[in-house]
Amino acid sequence: MPSREPFHLWSGEFDRDVGDVFATQDEIAASVTEALVPRLKAEEAPVTRGGTQNVAAYDEYLKGREKWRTRNVGQLRDAVGHFRTAVRLDPDFALAWSGLADAIDALAWRDIGALDLLPEGRLAAFRAVALDPDMAEGWVSGGILAAEFDLDFEVGVLALRRAIELRPSYANANQQLGSLLTYMGRVEEARRYFEKAVEVDPLSWFFHINYADNLLIGGETELARSEYQRADELGNTGQGSLQMLLLARRLGLGAREAADFAEAMAGQMGLEAPAGWRVVGEAIASGSRVEEAIAVIDGSTGLTRVDEFGLRLQLGQQEETIAYLQELRRAGAGELLRIGVYPEFDSLRDDPRFIAIVESLGLPNGYDPDGPSAGVAE
Repeated sequence: MPSREPFHLWSGEFDRDVGDVFATQDEIAASVTEALVPRLKAEEAPVTRGGTQNVAAYDEYLKGREKWRTRNVGQLRDAVGHFRTAVRLDPDFALAWSGLADAIDALAWRDIGALDLLPEGRLAAFRAVALDPDMAEGWVSGGILAAEFDLDFEVGVLALRRAIELRPSYANANQQLGSLLTYMGRVEEARRYFEKAVEVDPLSWFFHINYADNLLIGGETELARSEYQRADELGNTGQGSLQMLLLARRLGLGAREAADFAEAMAGQMGLEAPAGWRVVGEAIASGSRVEEAIAVIDGSTGLTRVDEFGLRLQLGQQEETIAYLQELRRAGAGELLRIGVYPEFDSLRDDPRFIAIVESLGLPNGYDPDGPSAGVAE
């Protein structure tokens, strides 16, 4: 007869009433960890801080986090609404304040029309930390907003390191620190944080795609390619195929292979007539049929502007792309942090206008593995 120990373990959680479940989240998580994962380091135990006893608020929080994970602009707008409802129902719900800050950050990164939400996001991050200074999520929220939209990289790094001190196995903190260090040109130093993120959460397409970017910048081309493909397998968002398309020449893709990725990307992103996108992949990889490819992009309504101009740059539309980057810089868009070392912008690195943007952001202009910031120690 099988042991009843697992039953007692889990029933210890579910036998509580709803109010007690929320009041004793840390105790429950710690007891499950002790029984099921006895060798897990104590400091890495999956505890929950900053919670609530309000069931409706918690439900709104979960809905917000689920939509935040998609990184889809429409879903992110919905996520902002869910988090606002959660903190209205329980103003002391620290996790929900952090979620609100994160959703605004992710939305403003992808949609410059949402930049006017940043003051609300900053206040939400501050509220999260003030409510629970020992909750890692609040430090992550504040750190990424400071780095991405205030260009205060030092504060961003310090806040993210504090989050990891508080909770070493918090995957999002590790991923965000890895991304920030990569933007700064500290690519090798960043890698272990990406490795930790995908180790802790191997099913996150978003973590895999950011890890792939870091690998590619650092010269690990084949590993990067497998990570981009893994991201699409996990998320079905098309972002892995998009990156493969933007980096077709760097990855050594032939015209037919790039066409396959273009069609896959269009299908996953819900663009009209995905097969018609094959010409875009062929044009990026081979330099032929460029006018046809631009016509396909011109006729598309489903791409974000960031994705659109990424593709236009690969098709040689440098003037249009520079104008768009200047627009982003005037608006204060966080997405610009990618332009420093990410290889899809390599064709612009000698343009004085591009150099001016990079310098105004305090970023390196291209990745030098032997440069002064490449392997900065902690």
